[in-house]
Amino acid sequence: MLDEQLQKSEHILSDAHNQATNIIDEAKLSAKIVASEITENARKEGAEIVARAHADADAARTKWFADVAHERKMIALELKGKVIDIALKMNEKLFGKNESNVEFIKNNAKNIEF
Repeated sequence: MLDEQLQKSEHILSDAHNQATNIIDEAKLSAKIVASEITENARKEGAEIVARAHADADAARTKWFADVAHERKMIALELKGKVIDIALKMNEKLFGKNESNVEFIKNNAKNIEF
């Protein structure tokens, strides 16, 4: 009877050990699957972040080029105005108030490009 009890105990202990081993193996497999999913999600998120950063950089570069072009145009217009003012002042000093020269300068200034 004691041998039977001992065998039952050994059998129960062996079953418990096998179940514990199975549970540990399943947990390890689940952990690997979860780790793989986490890694894949992190890779995808990283790729999305890089793509957004590139898009933001492209948008910023495009805006910068537009801003520079606008500033250049504004500077050219200001410079053109100053050149016309200087030409008109020189005209006035050289020729007095000669309106034909003033009109000539203003009309030809429209054709000046920078």
